[in-house]
Amino acid sequence: RSGSLRHVRAIRTDASNGARQALARAAAVAREVVEAGSRAGLTVHKVGIGVPELVGPGGEIESAAILSWRSAGVRKAFAAFGDVTIESDVRAAALAEAPLGAARGSPTFLYVGVGTGISSALFIDGRPYLGAHGHAIAFASGPTRAGDAAGSGTVVLPLEARASGPALVRRAKALGLHAEDAVEVCRAAQAEAGIARGVVDDAATELAAHVAILVNALDPSLVVLGGGVGAAPGRYWTSFRAALPRFAWGRYARRVRVRRARLGARGGMIGAALSAVEASTVR
Repeated sequence: RSGSLRHVRAIRTDASNGARQALARAAAVAREVVEAGSRAGLTVHKVGIGVPELVGPGGEIESAAILSWRSAGVRKAFAAFGDVTIESDVRAAALAEAPLGAARGSPTFLYVGVGTGISSALFIDGRPYLGAHGHAIAFASGPTRAGDAAGSGTVVLPLEARASGPALVRRAKALGLHAEDAVEVCRAAQAEAGIARGVVDDAATELAAHVAILVNALDPSLVVLGGGVGAAPGRYWTSFRAALPRFAWGRYARRVRVRRARLGARGGMIGAALSAVEASTVR
């Protein structure tokens, strides 16, 4: 509950090689952590899993956008270590930021995660709002429509495909800048004006326009920007923070506090553990 991490292992899941192999790799690294803990006198009773998918109120995985895992298979893979709780990764990260990170002291806040994908979690009175089906996280996954006064228009790619980490890389390459990953694009944007800076500024501004809709509708006291791209210091963060008030409506929305997530990559791990510890009250 203090947020301390005793034994940490990180690997590539290599999800492109198949869901079964990715799950086996995750279970293997979990065993390494459990064994390291056992040697230090620690005992495991519960397992928390954060997944980048829609997760229902009962902990059932209900989408297959990135990892086509089935809930029963996940529980079976980790059952040897204790009771298994499955949570969406964005809610897990927000669960950690609430008592231990950027949202500490703010019972009603909006967490927005930007990394491989984009999703959000609303907290009300210190608890995550699940929605009717546990799907109240996917504000950036559906296509939008751009039109004119005459009613004509075209379907536009989802925000996730325009402002996430992979989107930065795609947009930069399309404009002639080769980049291996979003980190490289963001570093180039911070260093000097050019293609990378334009790509990052455009993406962060587009994110701000969409987040402003949520701020206008939900009236949170705080917005926390997290995820590998969102929580990183630099141009994406500063452009987002500067643009958000331009799209917000009303004096409180325009003045909403905005913070970067403080726990970084640790947030997902801590939040996944908290989801298991607090399973009886979170669900």
